[in-house]
Amino acid sequence: MTNTAIDDFRERVNADSALQAQFAQAYAQGPTALAALARANGFQITDAEAVQAIQERLDDGELSDFELTLVAGGGDPGSQDGNMNSTRTTKHQA
Repeated sequence: MTNTAIDDFRERVNADSALQAQFAQAYAQGPTALAALARANGFQITDAEAVQAIQERLDDGELSDFELTLVAGGGDPGSQDGNMNSTRTTKHQA
């Protein structure tokens, strides 16, 4: 998925420690809260786009150092219900 608003929001978050703190709180609440935070900061991102972007970043391993620290504790921010403690199946190669 190519979404300039999502990419621009990620860049802003990665460059702004105050926004990182807000992002971490929203991340704990799920994709809907992340999309709302993006919109509050002037980025037009839908809830569905947030879910899709998070899932793609997790699947592709395209995480910044900040994002990696958020997911290191577990949970699945890409779950449709926003439940951060849901179990996620990980693909393993033999």
